[in-house]
Amino acid sequence: MKKAFTLSETIITIGIIGIVAAITLPSLIAHIQDIQYRNMWKRQFSIFQDATKNILNDYEGSFSNAGLSEQDDTLMLLYTKYIKTAQICNSMHDNNGRPFRDPICWSEELKYLNKKAQINAPSTALFLNGTGSAYYTYANTCKDSTQRCGYILVDINGKSKPNTIGRDIYRIEVYDDRIEANSNNDCEKTSNGFGCSKKYLK
Repeated sequence: MKKAFTLSETIITIGIIGIVAAITLPSLIAHIQDIQYRNMWKRQFSIFQDATKNILNDYEGSFSNAGLSEQDDTLMLLYTKYIKTAQICNSMHDNNGRPFRDPICWSEELKYLNKKAQINAPSTALFLNGTGSAYYTYANTCKDSTQRCGYILVDINGKSKPNTIGRDIYRIEVYDDRIEANSNNDCEKTSNGFGCSKKYLK
């Protein structure tokens, strides 16, 4: 006849299982979330690609013809005509005239992969699918040698955490005749995370 486990042995075993679970579960959950975020990013980038195709069709193949200016809301107002939008948040400023994020459309706290981010988002919009977006245009919109018009930050789960570039926030570069996911930097934990935008589309 086999000897049964004693109460103390059972408690010790359960305790060990609990410790192992406490160590491994958070990283497992984070890994599953990251997979979900990346799939959401792929879907949202596809939505921006479709919108960009329609914009270029309507403006003779060039963002330059769409009336973009240094005012960031011109790029935002353009895209929100082509993507179903729940809320538009135009430029907002504090008492000192400095732009800040409207908490309706965009998180008030952002992070790079390697540190806290200091990013102003003067023009933002919230899409019907819950995705947040922030828009920036350059002073020489679409007209320098790179033909870069600006860029868009995309928060695929809106204001929900982690609000981290490279996890749930990605960057789209807007050129005169196309868009591309940002690929300027790597996607390591020691980087700012922008390079994850292109990496996770593969």
